[in-house]
Amino acid sequence: MQILNNNFLILILLIGNLFVGLLIMYFFAKRKYTSYEGKIDKLEKENEDLNKKLKNLEKNYKELDSSSNTNIEELKNQKQELINYVNKYDAAIKELKKNMIEKNNQIAEMNEQINNYADEVRNLENHMASAAETIKNCTSEIEISKITIKELKEEVTDLEKFNDIQILRAKEAENRVKELWDKSNEKDKVIYRLKSRIGAMQDNFSIISGIGPKISTLLRNAGITTFKQLSALGIEEIQSILEAENPNLLRLTDPTSWPEQAKMASTEEWDALDTYTKEVRTRTQYK
Repeated sequence: MQILNNNFLILILLIGNLFVGLLIMYFFAKRKYTSYEGKIDKLEKENEDLNKKLKNLEKNYKELDSSSNTNIEELKNQKQELINYVNKYDAAIKELKKNMIEKNNQIAEMNEQINNYADEVRNLENHMASAAETIKNCTSEIEISKITIKELKEEVTDLEKFNDIQILRAKEAENRVKELWDKSNEKDKVIYRLKSRIGAMQDNFSIISGIGPKISTLLRNAGITTFKQLSALGIEEIQSILEAENPNLLRLTDPTSWPEQAKMASTEEWDALDTYTKEVRTRTQYK
């Protein structure tokens, strides 16, 4: 009986423990269920929010779809406009390229012209250098010409003196002729006058082409006073007389024809002399 009671007590304990365990499990399960309920409520709320968001998204999608169609049309129009602009700009670019090619050709032509102008400038510089050298030479020749003019002036002065002497001699000769005129008959007087004039002409070296007053005086100072004496001289002798006085005289005059002219004058070949002197002056002029 006691054993039975003990078993019953154990059973009661077991049942009590089981009840307690179940109770504990109930509380834990209820707590967990409550936790799950909160989570479910939370999930349902989140689901509801997600549904609202989904509806909003669907609404937005519809709006976007509608607006996107409008935007697509606008974009298509803009695309077409851009294509038109691009085509327009392509045409403009082609035109610009064409103009650039023309400009490049013009630039090339201008460069060629510049090179030609540079060559012309160099040629002008060379010409200017040559002109400067020519001017320098002309300046030297001018200085020489000044000296020559000075000498010619001296020759003119000498000629004037010589003319004065000749006039005086002519007057003396005229007086002498007058005296002889009185002493001679008419025929003798005429013959003597002609001979006197011929003699005066023979002594006047200035009728020979190339001989001026100064050279004439120079020859007379050298003892050459007649055409006959001059015709007998050699060219080298005449050149020596001129060179001894002034070496520049050989550059300014050519004595090679003087003996021939003097010979014509000494033999009274006046027409031949006149023709010959004209030929000499022509040759001298074209040298």
